[in-house]
Amino acid sequence: LTTKGPRMSSQNALIVGQQEIAEDLKYGLCKPENGWQLTFVANGREALAALSDSKYDLLITELSLPDMEANALLAETRESHPGVVRFVLTADDNRERMLRAISQSHQFLTKPLKMETLQMQVSNSLALRTVLTDDKLHARISQIHSLPTLPSIYNQLVAEMQSETASMQKVAALI
Repeated sequence: LTTKGPRMSSQNALIVGQQEIAEDLKYGLCKPENGWQLTFVANGREALAALSDSKYDLLITELSLPDMEANALLAETRESHPGVVRFVLTADDNRERMLRAISQSHQFLTKPLKMETLQMQVSNSLALRTVLTDDKLHARISQIHSLPTLPSIYNQLVAEMQSETASMQKVAALI
């Protein structure tokens, strides 16, 4: 399934094994009207084939894939396509599998997750690309194993401050 939007500053996202939240991702994460093209695949083999066929800016994978470990997919993506920002979004609580995948991903997020939080994490991770104009520097930074994650309270505060119903009481309660 591919969703195309207007060709403004088009960005491509490859979504692996997230069928249960595909609609949320399609309309909540990377809105087509914002220039996103999303490709959904069911497993790691399909993801590697898609990565070979097209250029992607973002990969979001489930931790548990039917045909391979997510860390293997992430490691192959890191080696073959270093410019792809790698996210793991999962409800799986297998500690060993999580630790292996964390070492190969830029961001590791657990479900359930508000789409606003995921949007913010994706936006923050991809924002660096617009600042980097030197290809060598971009390639070096893309090889970084993981990016620091802001404390969740920061994301909650930003979301509250951007809310139409923001209030000092809600901000104080968060702090």
